[in-house]
Amino acid sequence: MTTFKQAILKELTSSGFFPDQALEVFERLVANPAQKSMQGRWEDDYTTYPKPIFSILLVAVKSIALEYIEEKMPNAWFRPVFDDNLAKTLGIK
Repeated sequence: MTTFKQAILKELTSSGFFPDQALEVFERLVANPAQKSMQGRWEDDYTTYPKPIFSILLVAVKSIALEYIEEKMPNAWFRPVFDDNLAKTLGIK
């Protein structure tokens, strides 16, 4: 079983965040009022939900991760993963 929390943390660490940074991004996600509908579901097995649910959730993760990068480490090497405009400028998307 893989929970929403575990899957999101894996996405973040696979994209360049260190585990402690990924956890900070996740905590910001949970605290975001837009994620109220997920309250009490973060420990659910994400594979039991329709795939689009996780895909849509990743849009929010990406946005919050970019805010974190801008605030804490604006020169992060992995910023283009979360910043579509920068990725396009660099010709990687």
